[in-house]
Amino acid sequence: MARFGGKALFDSGPSEVRVGGLSIRHVLQQTPGGRGVRLTHLGHHGRSIVQEGVLVADDREGVRALGAGIEAMLDGVAYELVDGGGVSWAGVVMLSFEPEAVGRVGARWRMGYRVQYLQVAP
Repeated sequence: MARFGGKALFDSGPSEVRVGGLSIRHVLQQTPGGRGVRLTHLGHHGRSIVQEGVLVADDREGVRALGAGIEAMLDGVAYELVDGGGVSWAGVVMLSFEPEAVGRVGARWRMGYRVQYLQVAP
């Protein structure tokens, strides 16, 4: 199961973490005499990471409490994210938590969600 900041925030239900690639910030400048362009490297962009899943609990309040625990990590601090396969991603900041409506699934309650992260220090 995925962990963020050492916390098991997502263990109540299934989730999937998708990790984007790296890219560089750059400036292209025309060179005199039509010899092409010069590329100036300005460092890396942050890596985009998206997690989608479902929180499950025995009652509506339990599901909302799980969501509140995730929202508490929206603090602008970089933590380690461990995806479902056990791969660690250091320097990750949670940018948004987008919950869906709470609903019943059999005898339990569920809430789908989407979390967006940015790895600021790859």
